[in-house]
Amino acid sequence: MKLWLLLILLLVPMTQASATVTPVCQQSSVIQEMRRTIRAGDYYARLDSRLVTEVQMPDPHYVRCDVCVAEAEIRDRTMTIHQIRQCHRLQSFSVQILPRGFVVAPLR
Repeated sequence: MKLWLLLILLLVPMTQASATVTPVCQQSSVIQEMRRTIRAGDYYARLDSRLVTEVQMPDPHYVRCDVCVAEAEIRDRTMTIHQIRQCHRLQSFSVQILPRGFVVAPLR
């Protein structure tokens, strides 16, 4: 009996630690599919997962992932580099959440 109680007490923190959920748009399989789709149109494009935003849709089984690009830099007269921190939407994807994975489709 004590062994079962000890086993249960050990498993409870493990299930709570695994309860932290990664956002859908940050899942590796979703990022890979978005990267594959973007590179099909522009071979030299690079997808930075930090620039992907997630928007909840009215249907809880769908999210929209917006892939953004940041302007790299601007040089002024003194050749000083200024980073632009704006997000310009490059492409959007619809992601359907299924019990065993995701369906990623580009939005036109």
